[in-house]
Amino acid sequence: MSEPPPPPPAPTRPPAVDKWIGAVAGVVAPTTLITGLCYYFGVIYKNAFFAYFSLDDEPSTSPPRSTCETACLSS
Repeated sequence: MSEPPPPPPAPTRPPAVDKWIGAVAGVVAPTTLITGLCYYFGVIYKNAFFAYFSLDDEPSTSPPRSTCETACLSS
């Protein structure tokens, strides 16, 4: 009885591709971390700023009125 032939070797990536993937990951990972931290601290700062001045940080549901509309409606 003969043994079955061994499976073909798995294809491997060229070393240049691994180098390229490492370089891209080395740039993307820190950029993502820095962006996330800037966003987080920006939200914290905005909330503290609005709370200090007692401002409402939610936009109003009605559009702002122009000066002419306000003057015309009050007459």
